[in-house]
Amino acid sequence: MVGRQVDSAARRIAELGAIVDAIREVSAADGVEGACRALVKAASRAVPRAEIVFVALASAETGDLAVAASTGLISPEFRFGRAPHGHGLWGKAAEQLLPVRTGDYAADLSFEHDELLDDACRADGIVSAMCAPLVVGGAAIGAVFTNGRAPDMFDEGDTTRLAEIAHAAAPVIQSAASLARLEAAVSGIAATRNRLTRSIAAHDALLARILRGVGRAEVVDTIVDTCEGVVAALGVDAADRAVATAPEESELDPLRDRWILDGIADVRRTQGSALVEHREGIALFVPARAADQYVGAVVAVFERPVDDTDIRAVQRLVTLFALVAVRRLEPPDAPNGDIDEVQLRGLVTGRGPVSDAARARLARRGFVLDADRVVAVVAVPQRIAPEQVAGALRAGGQAHDAVFVLDHKVVILTECVGVKWVANEVAATVRSRTGVAPLVCAAAVSDPVGGGLADAHRAAGAALELLQSLGRSSGAFDVDEFPAHLPLLRSVTVDTVVRFLDDIIGPVVEFDRHSSSELVRTMQVFFEENMNTAATARALDLHPNTIIKRLRRVTEFLGPRWQGDPESLAIRIALNLHSLAVGTDDDRA
Repeated sequence: MVGRQVDSAARRIAELGAIVDAIREVSAADGVEGACRALVKAASRAVPRAEIVFVALASAETGDLAVAASTGLISPEFRFGRAPHGHGLWGKAAEQLLPVRTGDYAADLSFEHDELLDDACRADGIVSAMCAPLVVGGAAIGAVFTNGRAPDMFDEGDTTRLAEIAHAAAPVIQSAASLARLEAAVSGIAATRNRLTRSIAAHDALLARILRGVGRAEVVDTIVDTCEGVVAALGVDAADRAVATAPEESELDPLRDRWILDGIADVRRTQGSALVEHREGIALFVPARAADQYVGAVVAVFERPVDDTDIRAVQRLVTLFALVAVRRLEPPDAPNGDIDEVQLRGLVTGRGPVSDAARARLARRGFVLDADRVVAVVAVPQRIAPEQVAGALRAGGQAHDAVFVLDHKVVILTECVGVKWVANEVAATVRSRTGVAPLVCAAAVSDPVGGGLADAHRAAGAALELLQSLGRSSGAFDVDEFPAHLPLLRSVTVDTVVRFLDDIIGPVVEFDRHSSSELVRTMQVFFEENMNTAATARALDLHPNTIIKRLRRVTEFLGPRWQGDPESLAIRIALNLHSLAVGTDDDRA
């Protein structure tokens, strides 16, 4: 009897020694994962018959378990899965705060089963199982599990030893987890501070460059280069036209991607930033405002979730995008002979007659106001500085009276040799000297003394903006060739134009895209020929029956009243806009 007591005391001393060793190993481990690995080793020594041992920690938000360290697990379902709160041995142990043992996991109905958890147990062949909760402050923060692949592998002694080790190790695991959370929080604060510091430094450096003349493309480049997580960015003007993209191979396009256009329209309406999830990533839409006026927007696409620091960093740089949008570029070294460039800007932006004094000053510098002239306006491609385009025009091609930059566009004043010829010559010069095909609109000047230069500049600028709203980025145009209703379409946005075309002739355009019927072309000629079927057939070199069949198909899409007023007026406008958008062979040439 004394011998049995001695043996029992020796076993107990050995068990207590094992617990002390376990606590020492867990305490000496590095981090939460290291502590959990040490606890797995201690549990394996305490229950040597166990074939599978693992430690799992509970999520603070959901209570679900995730394996932190293990030995013997084979299936990925178990190693990388999650045990839902309230299910399995974990659910019962966490509720009772006591160890739980079963000799046949699948057949035991004393706890609630979970289908995915049961599948994971079957995948690893688990039959016998024990769970000892890690209890701290009256709550289970995780558990230690021992498992076997045969029935009834564990006894009461195994349960007691596992529970004692779990009870002793729980505070150490909790301390390690708390320290890890604290370190993560401190690291997060430091990372946030570093991101804010980089954002402020990028803002200040970019502001200095803007004062030296860089444009919106550089702002968008800086957003991609300095804002952590941004993989692409797009800048648009107040009419939704793309003015800058980064990187160069980015395919963000408001004309092609409806989700971008919808996001821009939303922030224009709300005047606040918005996040949109899309397959490209998470897109942050930020409106650009200057003096309480909407001047455009920037779309920044992130490859990861976005936090407040990310939003503030982009918003800070978008203020510079707005600054550039309203800035008037006035390079001091833009030579125009002896002509005062400030006066030239006044001529094309003013209203009303030119004063006698101004005419005299211009005449003294060799600029005869009464001469027949053409005003051409060039939309500068996103990746080229306006001054570079202006320099190319001054250096080559036709000699012009004046070439200068105004509102991010290049303006050319030249004596009249044919409006269309001037537009083509300007486009060809820019293309040959910069390698980029520009978009050029030209208008003839009438009554220059009465303010005709400004009228021609406004007409060319309005035509240019309309073409950009339609998605045109190249071509040479004479404003007189535009429809008579052009003045009604000034200041339209891309969103407005796209919706208008979709609503009026969208089904016909879509049908043409997937067939060879050319319904749109037939409608255009039909209206040009005053809705005369025979004349339309002659113009298209087709049989009248073919025209009749095509017009019937149009009626199927647009309804029986498409040829009558007022529907026909809207359709004529839509057809004209569509023609400008897609261009002609002559335009592309």
